[in-house]
Amino acid sequence: LSLDFCGTQFSDADAQVLAEALPQTLTQLDLDLACTLVSGGAARALSQVQLPALKRLDLSFVDTPLTAGDLTTVGRMLSPSLQNLGLQLLDTQVADADMLALAESMPPRLERLELSLSKTNITDDGLCHLAQHLPPTLALLVLRTAETRLTDT
Repeated sequence: LSLDFCGTQFSDADAQVLAEALPQTLTQLDLDLACTLVSGGAARALSQVQLPALKRLDLSFVDTPLTAGDLTTVGRMLSPSLQNLGLQLLDTQVADADMLALAESMPPRLERLELSLSKTNITDDGLCHLAQHLPPTLALLVLRTAETRLTDT
């Protein structure tokens, strides 16, 4: 299922309705919420969804009012069967606590992880937490980190 709400008036309330309508048999979800009105409410709504068959998840929150802590609940959505995960978080206020929550929820069978963290509040600590929890099945890791608080160390 691929849904593109980029640049629309899609809101947290809309995300709640969508979350409730997603079928549990869904194996693939590509949800583009970039430049919409969604915030932590959308992340919380999506985190309540149980999708046990989900193998691929791509979520875009680019340039949304997502703040530090809002993404911590999305980890609940990551089913153990998930193999491919893409999170586009460019130009949000996502921070290290979000990376820690994501790291601790890392699916054991994950093969591909793509994170766009440019223009976020991620630091070396957040990225280290993530690195410590990457599963051995991971074959591809793509990190976009321009204009972050990461250092060269």
